Amino acid sequence: MLTNQLGRPVFDKTGLTGKYDYELEFAPEPGQGMIRMGPPGPPGEGGGPAPGASDPNGPPGIVSAVSQLGLKLEPSKNQVEIIIVEKGEKVPVEN
Repeated sequence: MLTNQLGRPVFDKTGLTGKYDYELEFAPEPGQGMIRMGPPGPPGEGGGPAPGASDPNGPPGIVSAVSQLGLKLEPSKNQVEIIIVEKGEKVPVEN
């Protein structure tokens, strides 16, 4: 999900293993709704428009929100796998 929000690949270099229960709220770029990452909350939570990133009472930006988890987003260069599809065809499917 971080890759989608930041518009670039995000690589996990923490070395952490296992599953973690967390909730992360942050204000994405203007024009997008508030994003909530982590396990779903109880029904009825949320609702209503989210304050924007420029709202001092609203949720923090993505970099600040991630740092609250004790993590850091750093720019770096990595190799990325790219798949190129040169041609696509419809294949008949039997019912």
